[in-house]
Amino acid sequence: GVAREAAGHTLKDLKLFDVYRGQSIDMKKKSMAITVLLQAQDRTLTDAEVGGVVEGIVAALVARCGAAPRY
Repeated sequence: GVAREAAGHTLKDLKLFDVYRGQSIDMKKKSMAITVLLQAQDRTLTDAEVGGVVEGIVAALVARCGAAPRY
């Protein structure tokens, strides 16, 4: 899917672990939470690299799916 494509070659696993519909969000929307496991074959990823991948995933979900990040 969109998040997997955006994560690129360092993605080892991606899981949807929560879907919420309820009072705190619009009834036509849902809140979804994912966890990602990133790993380089030959080295430890830096915080900046991980942050860049996460930002790329969020940007792709916003652009292609109309998602709105909730932090």
